[in-house]
Amino acid sequence: MASNSTVVESGPESLTTPHLELVNGQVPYRDAVVSWKIPKVELLGEKRYIDSFESDCVTHVVLQVSDARQRQVFSQIGVQHDYGYPFPFWHFLGKMISQTLFENETSLEILSFTRVNDREFVGFENKNYPKSNNSTDINAVEVSLKRPRPNEPMEVFWRPARGIIIPFETGYRNPFRPLDGYLWSMLDG
Repeated sequence: MASNSTVVESGPESLTTPHLELVNGQVPYRDAVVSWKIPKVELLGEKRYIDSFESDCVTHVVLQVSDARQRQVFSQIGVQHDYGYPFPFWHFLGKMISQTLFENETSLEILSFTRVNDREFVGFENKNYPKSNNSTDINAVEVSLKRPRPNEPMEVFWRPARGIIIPFETGYRNPFRPLDGYLWSMLDG
């Protein structure tokens, strides 16, 4: 396994402590994380894939993350993880991954999710990928977060999505939990 040297850092440091802006659940999840600073992140991958990686061809990203890893990551940035309201946390992880993969924190949009034991699989769509009416091409990557280390950049490991992941992402046999009307109303306030 090798890594490239991509290290991403967000803009000027926030003067306030990161916190979750929830006012009776009426704040859209996108707005709830505005005070959270995206940490420095290093992109890791297997050498055989890094040399041929073209981020502009990625259509979907699947984040595989355990409960423990989420607690560690959010503890590192100074935010307490809330399993009862996961969307802001998934959105923030999507922003972090988007900034790392695409150098733009707004490229990824939550598409779907599922939970398997103590792991969550969160599917994101690259909303900046040009869509054509007749294209059904899926170019998905899997990402996972390495254990955070104090005073070190966070590490995101990526690889092309395994065959078992792509059907999840595309909704084949509908293994992901859909974002139904109730959930969308929670998301958008």
